[in-house]
Amino acid sequence: MKKAKLNVRKIKFNIYAKIIFLEIIVLCIMRFLVPVLLNYPPMSEDKIFQSQIEPLSHTAQYLLLGAIGIIAYILCLSIFCTNIFKYLNLYDKDRTKISKKLIEKVRRDCFSIPQKIVIVQVVLIILVLFMLFFMMDASIQICFKFLLIYFTFFTVIAIIATILIKQDLNVIIKSTYNIDQDYSDFKKTSEFSMNLLFNLVPFFLVIIITISLLGYAKVNSAIGEGNYNYYKLQFEKADFNNLTLKDLLTVVQNITKKNEDDYFFIIIADKYYTTAQNKQISDFFIKYIQTYYDQTDGRAYEYYGVEEEGYVQKVQLSDLDIPIYIGYKYSTTNSATSTFFISISIVAIIVYVVILLIWSKGISKNLEDVSNNLVQIAKGKNATYNKVLPVTSSDELRRAYCGL
Repeated sequence: MKKAKLNVRKIKFNIYAKIIFLEIIVLCIMRFLVPVLLNYPPMSEDKIFQSQIEPLSHTAQYLLLGAIGIIAYILCLSIFCTNIFKYLNLYDKDRTKISKKLIEKVRRDCFSIPQKIVIVQVVLIILVLFMLFFMMDASIQICFKFLLIYFTFFTVIAIIATILIKQDLNVIIKSTYNIDQDYSDFKKTSEFSMNLLFNLVPFFLVIIITISLLGYAKVNSAIGEGNYNYYKLQFEKADFNNLTLKDLLTVVQNITKKNEDDYFFIIIADKYYTTAQNKQISDFFIKYIQTYYDQTDGRAYEYYGVEEEGYVQKVQLSDLDIPIYIGYKYSTTNSATSTFFISISIVAIIVYVVILLIWSKGISKNLEDVSNNLVQIAKGKNATYNKVLPVTSSDELRRAYCGL
């Protein structure tokens, strides 16, 4: 019998390359998709502007994220595939050194590695994002949004990766039967319906979260546009130039706030004053006003992912040598909007999971019928002549019945 050859290097390369390639693809997609989903301020992706706000540009952050993730992934894969790689190295060199125990480990690992990859993907993305946000000193709200997006997208990528490398793992499993034809039973078995649910739910989550965030971003923009136009009209009714700072504060009191939590602010150079207690204006907000005031016609935005904007007007006071910025800052969302999108998403996910579970149970039942019939045939004598198998499916399973 001719000795079956396994291209060990090719299999190793395929396992690593497929996952790394998918990681790079998703990072590139997210680099352009995240600003849209999180409604980043216009023109805020400019490299020069970012350098004034953060120590690392967004492109550098993604490169760092990708490098750390890929290195960690390679290390985890090397650990998970220890038995498999040991087996592959021995397969073409000296099969006599391959023990039955090693073959059982290899078969078990080939079935469990896809699940481990998904778990590692989720854990790694959470750890790396938390590390980066700690470095960037970002808010909890922004961290949660990023985690929500990256968790779903990278989980989908992990599932796609497991499907791709499953082909290579199947080749390895089949090769073990060239050495030991005894079937090794596994202590833990999985249900087809649960596997189908595990593979399909993340894809639906990506769709739901993407649509929800896009809709949420559009609603926030509409709210911000309405507030901007309101305060722009209010400020156009008054003339703030050539007033003293004291007179300015008096005139501001005549402006009616659109929302209870809106508050007036004054920016003088890099310092600011607000009429609301415990309300701060970020360096991002100040830099954005100073950089893009003319381009945005007085509409200012808060930090990436923060749902706050403002209307700004540039004025020259009689008792100051430099122009100052005055305006109102407001939120672009409310609890009703957030509750609506969260509720819709949760309901859609629950309905989808229930429908998918019922559907997968139906498919699983057909497969179980085929499996039981095959067992009966294998155990019986002349079973094909003594028993008629009822055909209960019109798809590929029908061919399985008819071919028996």
